Amino acid sequence: MPVINTYGYNYIEGAAEMLRLFYGYANQVSENRAEANSDTIIINSRVIELNDAQADKIIVETDCTGLNSVRTEVKREKFRREIKRQLYCQLELLTDIHFPWGSLTGVRPTQIIFESFVLCEYDNSKTIDYLTDYWRLSPAKAELGLITAIAEQGIMSKLDKNDLFVYAGVPFCPGRCSYCSFISRDAFRQADWLEPYADTVVLEAKLVFEQIKRPVSALYLGGGTPTSLPDGAFARLLEGLVRYVPLKQGAEWTVEAGRPDTISKTKLDLIRQAGANRICINPQTMNDETLRRIRRNHTAAQTVEAYEMAREAGFSHINMDLIAGLPGESPEQLLRSLNELLMLGPESITIHTLALKRSSHLQEQSQEAVRLLHLPQAELSAAIAEAGSRLRENDFYPYYLYRQKEVAGGLENTGFARPGQACVYNVAMMSDRFDVIGLGSGAISKRVDGTRVRRSPNSKDLLNYQQRIEELARRKIDLFNL
Repeated sequence: MPVINTYGYNYIEGAAEMLRLFYGYANQVSENRAEANSDTIIINSRVIELNDAQADKIIVETDCTGLNSVRTEVKREKFRREIKRQLYCQLELLTDIHFPWGSLTGVRPTQIIFESFVLCEYDNSKTIDYLTDYWRLSPAKAELGLITAIAEQGIMSKLDKNDLFVYAGVPFCPGRCSYCSFISRDAFRQADWLEPYADTVVLEAKLVFEQIKRPVSALYLGGGTPTSLPDGAFARLLEGLVRYVPLKQGAEWTVEAGRPDTISKTKLDLIRQAGANRICINPQTMNDETLRRIRRNHTAAQTVEAYEMAREAGFSHINMDLIAGLPGESPEQLLRSLNELLMLGPESITIHTLALKRSSHLQEQSQEAVRLLHLPQAELSAAIAEAGSRLRENDFYPYYLYRQKEVAGGLENTGFARPGQACVYNVAMMSDRFDVIGLGSGAISKRVDGTRVRRSPNSKDLLNYQQRIEELARRKIDLFNL
């Protein structure tokens, strides 16, 4: 296992990230050295300054014991990408491990993919070749990434750069799934917090939007599971958001109902009365055995019942989520779950890939088990590719995509929707190109100024959030009134 030495730049975290990708860990990380294990394989990564006449460019060079060196001249602002790309290429040769997304390890690979599309003069074939040769994507992911990047750009081209988006979060669930590290609390064990929490979010919305007079293009109420709130608190939260958040005429308004066991006719009626035009019902799998294994206290039959209730309540846009790679679930079971959703007929379906997050129950496995899980998995990749094909055959098309660290098989999360049914909030929020105001415990607000993004986080601690609500609101107001 290699040692990476860096010269001429201060970005050791990029080198450590590449080691973790291939080996699962990086130890003895210092200012300019990272190693997965002490060994005779040495990788030297350098940044070389050019003369003053070329100050906007820089040379990145990487050499490795027993391999040819790599040397590229890039724009200065992109040197970190190039450092990671070169390290990826050398480690790929050393290990003979080929990740589906190659060196694109960030959350938003479609941003680099669209830049590549422009560089290749909007030629699809040239772009796919460039993505596979230069960034080392698999052909399948290069094609998926390009299709999705073009769809994302199409959605964003219809937005105004001054459009504002709002997220409101409810960090409570009926219970904690085995794969979850979210800050969510068990609603049944935190009953005393539920009513005051809903009222605090409403107060935050009131304080913020009394001062920020910008119309909102999309509102997303997520979680956790918002529908785990008692009916009264849920009603006050919905009413308060609608009262204080200045939604544009025809704005997208999503409520993440989430867990089918929290969805009732009363909850659905409240959501309809609040004017929401998009709802999420997220089974994650339609396999009851898997649901028990991951500690979700509902059945596939309850998912169908919740879906039918939502249709009867008049909802014309229902999104549903599945997670690929759940513990003990085969690729065939994933595809059977997808077929059951397709038979129901939602307007959009998101295929997530299991991510092993810190502090989740699954992350408590041995370090070696975790390392093996995030390495490329041919069967899982094939199942997700087949899921994408079946979705496209049924008139669902990818419209947004993002990746997470420690994700099974090095894969991705992709949102598919029928034509005209894409979730605008998802695209805008993930792009980091639009302003977002976050309400609720742990929510993050961000103001975009060109390529610069300023953030203002809310406290994750429930008591601290409630006690500091006026201060947290003021920080957001100041951020957006700069």
